[in-house]
Amino acid sequence: MRTRSGPHVHICHREDNTNRARVKTKTPWIWQDNAVSGGTVRRASPAVIHTYFEYITTQYPAPTSHGMLLISLHSPSRGQPWTTAAARGILRRAAARGQIGRVFPHALRHSFATAVLDAARGNAVIAREAGGWTSAATVEQVYGHVDVHDPVFTAALEQVRGTGP
Repeated sequence: MRTRSGPHVHICHREDNTNRARVKTKTPWIWQDNAVSGGTVRRASPAVIHTYFEYITTQYPAPTSHGMLLISLHSPSRGQPWTTAAARGILRRAAARGQIGRVFPHALRHSFATAVLDAARGNAVIAREAGGWTSAATVEQVYGHVDVHDPVFTAALEQVRGTGP
């Protein structure tokens, strides 16, 4: 068994999820000695790990048999896994409170890919690994968007338009 350093998560495919959620990459995994081994491993920020730990130790109902992370805490279905509709509802209500217009869950993947591409100076391989995509081309062609505020982008447009220095 390989030991991992630093905060990380294991993404594990399960056919028996009560909310019918599925992952695309079905990397083999096992539950052994009270720990997950295998699955698709992704780095996580210390803040994510802290938030997860706080949620599990202070809010998550103890007697659950399904093992799902995101569950209803304040409704008649308390303790049951979120459905896709529940996740969309949370985003819809948060967007309304923040007065930011409609938020589509899939847009979060685009925002994340763009932010990682910007931070990695356009390195699609780093963005691919961070987001769990199967190819860097997918990141470049589908999810990543050029940073329109990047001085290099602005200079290129000015050069092509003949409006630059």
